[in-house]
Amino acid sequence: MKSKKETKMECDHCHCQPKSTSTGNGVYGLGMIGTAFYFLQHAGSFTDVVMAIVQAVFWPAILVYNALKLLNL
Repeated sequence: MKSKKETKMECDHCHCQPKSTSTGNGVYGLGMIGTAFYFLQHAGSFTDVVMAIVQAVFWPAILVYNALKLLNL
């Protein structure tokens, strides 16, 4: 029977511990930059610029909302 210390060493060795990745953060960041450029190109007033920045930050929620609205869910 293995001791707790031996089991932990084996677990650390085989990479059983969950690791966080930043892939999602990169995709979100690129999406936010692209969305900001898109909406800022169409902005005609200061209010439009503010709304473009808000839309750039919340683009995933807006995307999901419009997709569900399109599917009538």
